[in-house]
Amino acid sequence: MTDTNRNQRHHTVGDAERLSYHPEDDGEWSSPSPRTVQQALDDIASGATWPVSDAVPIVKGSSDPTKQVRIEAGGLTTATTRAISMPDHDVDLGNDFADAGHDHNASEVTAGHLALARGGLNADASAFTASELLRINSGGTAIESAGKTLTDLVATSIATAKGDLLAATGSDAVSRLAVGGDGRVLTADSGQSTGLAWAAARANVGARVYNSADISCSSGVWTTLTFDSEKWDTDNIHSTISNTGRLTCNSAGLYVVTLGLLTEFGAAWSVASRIRYTPSGGSAVTIAAHFKKSDTHYWDMATVYRLAIGDYLTVEFYQNSGVSRAARRGGDYSVEFGIHLLATL
Repeated sequence: MTDTNRNQRHHTVGDAERLSYHPEDDGEWSSPSPRTVQQALDDIASGATWPVSDAVPIVKGSSDPTKQVRIEAGGLTTATTRAISMPDHDVDLGNDFADAGHDHNASEVTAGHLALARGGLNADASAFTASELLRINSGGTAIESAGKTLTDLVATSIATAKGDLLAATGSDAVSRLAVGGDGRVLTADSGQSTGLAWAAARANVGARVYNSADISCSSGVWTTLTFDSEKWDTDNIHSTISNTGRLTCNSAGLYVVTLGLLTEFGAAWSVASRIRYTPSGGSAVTIAAHFKKSDTHYWDMATVYRLAIGDYLTVEFYQNSGVSRAARRGGDYSVEFGIHLLATL
């Protein structure tokens, strides 16, 4: 540009910059103070004032002006103003929904997808794996995580003491099962509302029985021995009233079986004994046996056997002397029969 004094002067004009001519300053051209955003928008919108339409972009890219940003307000309730508050640090809207230290109030979380790693409410669920999402159903009544829906939450107040358990009382129903006493064990009990009960630990499951007198045994046949007394019986294994020769299993498992027997003997005849196992509803089989002729009249037998509930064991004695002989009562060792639980299976 050339002033009235014919001296040539130059001034570089920036984007959207206007020049003013000042004759009083020897014909100097100058730019006014920088334009405000409001002034620039007023120019673009032909005199519009704030707030501007949400159809108007308000930010453009510094390196690519075709990249622009506008704020969409169409989703707001009529006659409602919402505020966007910035935390005191840089925010990447692609990865951050809110300040990492922000706690959502219950009224804020009503529906959508809450991303555990990134995104926030109403994030595009397809962008995340199932384990990265908590789905909040409408009204905030249900939470879904990793494809599992939790329709009800159990209040912590249901437990009132250390060791309390939650047990189902039916379909979709739970109840408190109070802690049991020291040393007691949890067992199934269909008679209880929870199907469970605390019971005494079966540290000693077994029985040892004997007959208080000699038992006469005929010659040439196997005689089942009977027992009218008990050293102990912790599981209703033996009866002194009916089937007194049986030890019946009431707790399934692996048992050690023992027998102590004293008998008459002679050089011309033999004696034998055997322990018989009879499964519930089945036929008896021999699981241990002993045979002697003339050189001894006392022996012990022991074996380990697996028993189911209802199975039972018996002892049979055999002699071929030609006359009746006795299985004798002798101190604490004859005739004594016992089983003891080693392990449950």
